Amino acid sequence: MEKKSLAHELVRARIAEIALLKKKLDELTEHLEKLLAAQLQIQAPVEDREENSYALAAVLGDEGADQGGLTAEDDAVSLGVLLELVVRKMKD
Repeated sequence: MEKKSLAHELVRARIAEIALLKKKLDELTEHLEKLLAAQLQIQAPVEDREENSYALAAVLGDEGADQGGLTAEDDAVSLGVLLELVVRKMKD
């Protein structure tokens, strides 16, 4: 009888462990869904901005901006610096 009750306890422990793992898996799934929703929410505006930037670069004739963007050798100016230059120009 002792072996049988030990086997029952082992099975109960295993079932409890599996239930805990399922709960953790459900929590991970919930967090992943939130991350995916955030990614999708951010992805569309990023793609729109990228498309608009390439279109503007094409209009301005910026050859360095096609196929992957400016490289490190391209004396690229940061957006902050460009904004500062525009503000200065508007003040003049």
